Amino acid sequence: MSDLVGLLRLRMARAYPLRALGIWLLLRLFIAYGTGAVEPLSFELLAIFVAVISLVTWIDMRRRREMLILGNLGVAWQLPIVLACLTCVFLEIALRVVT
Repeated sequence: MSDLVGLLRLRMARAYPLRALGIWLLLRLFIAYGTGAVEPLSFELLAIFVAVISLVTWIDMRRRREMLILGNLGVAWQLPIVLACLTCVFLEIALRVVT
């Protein structure tokens, strides 16, 4: 039984950063389309960006009704939001390094 729970936790740890990557790409494309350039965000905009990704992740979790599943697995519902925020921050840092 614990192997199944471990496998589900691994899938969860992989699914939320991938969803956050998709949200990040869409928001960056939206910003790039509006401004005409791909530039790293300032720290103030990064804070707003992280807040938007947190909100979208929370809405997506509510839409998919994943709060109960996470609770049954013994995972706090805040963890996917933290994973999504960390993914966003790491991607922005990578963008700063590349450009």
